[in-house]
Amino acid sequence: MLFEYPVYTRDIKPFGFEMISLGSSIVSRSREDLVQIPAAAIEAAVRQAVNILTNPEKCEKIVNANYQAARENFSMEALLRYLTPLINRWS
Repeated sequence: MLFEYPVYTRDIKPFGFEMISLGSSIVSRSREDLVQIPAAAIEAAVRQAVNILTNPEKCEKIVNANYQAARENFSMEALLRYLTPLINRWS
């Protein structure tokens, strides 16, 4: 469950992780830079969380999908795939 902040939207979301969104709308911001999001977004996220947490098969499917997305894009093997062409270009 997360608030879709700009860096997430730009840099992480395209990798296809399954998550519960709190949206990206801000109702207000405090002097301490805390934000308030729409109540409807919180209520929808709570419903989704309860649905997932009470459905072991759905929970496992999401965990496995996110693990696979992380493995494909953020593992040491993925790093090697990203760096090898750069290293080969300089050698």
